[in-house]
Amino acid sequence: MNRIISSILLVLGFLIINPIFAQNKLRKATKNDLDGKCKACVDIIKSIPIDVKWGVAVENGVIIFKITNPTYISKIFSTVDGIAIDIVSRDQYTCGKINKEALLNNVRRGTLTEPVFYSSFKDKVEINEKTGFATFKVAKLPPEFNNKDYEMNLLFVKDGSVCYNNSFYGLEAAQWELLKMNLYMDTIWQITAVEEKTKEVVEDYQKGFKFVIPFEKNKFDYKPEDIKPLYDSLRLTDYQIFNIDIHAYSSIEGTTENNIKLQNRRAESIVNAMQSFQNENITTTVRSSENWVEFLNDCEEEELPIAKMSKSEIKEQLNKKGQSKKLEYILKNHRKAVVTLDLQKRVSHLEVANETILTTYTKSLKDKDIRKALGAQQQLFERVGAYGVTAADFANMDIPDDSLFSALKNNQLVFHYQQKQDAEAAIAGLEELYKQYPSDLSILYNICALKVVKWANGENLEKPRTLKKEILKVQKGGFDYKKTQRLLLNFHIVRASHSIQTGNQEELERSINFVKGKYRRIDCDDEDMVRVGKFLANYNYPHWAEDVLYRKAKKIETDEDLIFYYLNLTITNPENDNNERYKTIMFNAINQDPERFCKMFSNHEDGGVTFQMLSNTYLKKIYCEHCSEQEKE
Repeated sequence: MNRIISSILLVLGFLIINPIFAQNKLRKATKNDLDGKCKACVDIIKSIPIDVKWGVAVENGVIIFKITNPTYISKIFSTVDGIAIDIVSRDQYTCGKINKEALLNNVRRGTLTEPVFYSSFKDKVEINEKTGFATFKVAKLPPEFNNKDYEMNLLFVKDGSVCYNNSFYGLEAAQWELLKMNLYMDTIWQITAVEEKTKEVVEDYQKGFKFVIPFEKNKFDYKPEDIKPLYDSLRLTDYQIFNIDIHAYSSIEGTTENNIKLQNRRAESIVNAMQSFQNENITTTVRSSENWVEFLNDCEEEELPIAKMSKSEIKEQLNKKGQSKKLEYILKNHRKAVVTLDLQKRVSHLEVANETILTTYTKSLKDKDIRKALGAQQQLFERVGAYGVTAADFANMDIPDDSLFSALKNNQLVFHYQQKQDAEAAIAGLEELYKQYPSDLSILYNICALKVVKWANGENLEKPRTLKKEILKVQKGGFDYKKTQRLLLNFHIVRASHSIQTGNQEELERSINFVKGKYRRIDCDDEDMVRVGKFLANYNYPHWAEDVLYRKAKKIETDEDLIFYYLNLTITNPENDNNERYKTIMFNAINQDPERFCKMFSNHEDGGVTFQMLSNTYLKKIYCEHCSEQEKE
C-alpha cells in the first residue's frame, strides 16, 4: 500500500529488536490512573495546538514518530515512559467476520509492538530542516503486514498502563473560508438597447434553482401541461436550462426494485417535459432512491415504534396486508423529486450591432438618461470576449463627472476588477471615486469588500478597526442589510485568523461569537452553512459546528457536501450509536452518494476516515448492509 513518505533520511544507530510484544502485557488505565499518573500526559496531548501536525508513518520498513514542533517531544514524553504501536489490519473487519483480535484485549485492536522508551530515543531525535518534522524510530513493521491494508494507533505508556490511545482519522480539514460575497453593480437589464425590463443586482455566478415536485401515487407520466404551471411560476422563460439534476424519491412500501423503476420513469418524464419548453439540449442526471430519510423523520415526530426497527423489518411490516394504508397519511408526502436546474439568462439583445448599443450609450449620457445608460453598459459588459468588444474599449468611454453617473463609474471599476482581479488597483480607483461621491454607499461597500478579500489572502491590513467602522457606516446608512451583514461576517472570519497570529485571545473570542450569533441573519445556502461550520470547527468548537449543520443534514434537498461534512464531524462520536436521528442522517448520505459514504470506512491514508470505525457494531451493521458490493471488491 502506498504510504506517506517524508523527505527525511534517517540514519539512527540504535538497534531495533524483534517488534512483536507480549500482547497482553500492557493494561488499560484505570480511573485512578487517569486522575493520577496519566493526567499530565493526557493534558499535554489535548493541549497540542491544531497547527502542530503529528503522527506515525512507515519509511523503509520502519515505523517512525513524526511531529512538526520538536518541543512537544520532551513535553509529552517527560510525562510517560514511552510509546507502543497497535497495528490493525483491514481484513479484521470483513463483513460477516468476528474481530477476534479485539475480543482478546481491551488495550489493542491488532498487533502490538514492543514499547520504545524515551530514555532510548531522546538523544536520537532528528529534525529535517526542509519539512520541519522531528522524527525518531519506534519499531520495524512486522513482515506479515507487507502488502496489507493496515492502520496504526499510538499508545502512550506509563508504568505498564496505556494512558492515552490515539487513533488517526482522515477527517476533512476544517480550514476557514470566506462566505460567498459579490461586489455591487447597479444594473438595469433590457430586452433591447432601449427597452427597460427590470432592475437587479448582478451576481457573479450562474443562476440556479432547487425545488421539489410532489408525485401522486401510481402516477409516473408527466406531460408538458403538468409541468407548465411550475415552469411559469419559476419565471424560467427568460432562462435557458442547460442542466437538470433530478433525485426522485419513492415512499418505502413495496419492493425496492419496483420503487426504483417507478422513480426512474417519473424522473425521465419530467426531463422530457422540461425539454419541450426549449430547443437547446439539456444535460440530465437522474438518481432514484426510497425516501427513508423523511419516513424516519416523520416516525420520530409521530413517536411511532416502527422507526426503531431495521430496514428489512420495517419493509416486512409495511408489506403486510393493510399496514401501508394505515401509514398513507405519512407515506403520501414522501413521493417527490428534488430538482436542481442550472440556468443561463437568455440575452435577446446579442443580435443588436455593437454600434447601435454604443450609440445608445453615448446618447443616453448626453441626455442624462441613467436607465438607458446602465442598460447599454451592461449589454456591452456581456459582449466582452465575444462580438468584437474588448475590455480596453471601456477605457476610452468617458463618463461625465456628474453624481447622476456615479453608478456607471462604480460598475466600470468593478467590471475591470472582475476581468483583471487586481484588488489594489480597484481599491485605488474606488477610493478616488468615493472622494467625488461620498454619499454613494455602494462605492464604500465595494472598497470594504475588496479590503476584506485582500486581508483574507494574507495581505496586511493596517487598521482593522477603521475597516469595521466603514462597514458599519455602510450598514447604518441604509445600504442592503444582508449584504453588509455578510460583509461583517467575513470581516470577523478573517479577524479571527489575524487574532491567532497576534495572540489576541479576547479579540478571537469576540469574532468567533459574532459569527456564531449572526450567521442566521443572512440567507445562507448550503455552501455558506458548511463554511460557517468549518470556521467554528477550525477554532475547536465542533459542537457549535454540529448545531449549525444538524437541521439541514436531516433534509433530502440538502447538498451532499453539507451532509458529509456533518458526518465528518460526528461519525467517530460514540454518543451517536443507535441514535435514530443520526441513523436518518446516515441514510441521507447513502441516498445522496452511496460510494462516498462507503469510502468513509476506508484507510485514512486512502481518503477514508478510518476502517477502524467498523469496530463499532452499530456502524458495521449499517456499512455491511449498504456497502457489501464494495466489500467484495
